[in-house]
Amino acid sequence: MPTLVLSRPSGDAGWLVRTTFLVDEVVVARLRPGGRAQLTLAPGTYAMRATTPGGASLTSELTLREGESAHVVAEAGILPGALNPRRALQLRMSHYPYESGKA
Repeated sequence: MPTLVLSRPSGDAGWLVRTTFLVDEVVVARLRPGGRAQLTLAPGTYAMRATTPGGASLTSELTLREGESAHVVAEAGILPGALNPRRALQLRMSHYPYESGKA
């Protein structure tokens, strides 16, 4: 079964602010900076979304295959070129072969 790891960098802005992660519009995690969650999902394509209480929201499609894992990182705070730094949010996704204990 594919593994999905969700995280926020430890140096991310807004220590008290939690970023909410949704998979197919179902809340699966609310993480503070440095937070991490791991899920096991069936192979398939999912709508990933991350939101902040400030109103920032990003959506992306993620396809997981058998034996594959993905790491989704949400970074909030001041990003270069952001029109409103308090609402800035960036979502990064990476895929890699699943290795037990390394996801």
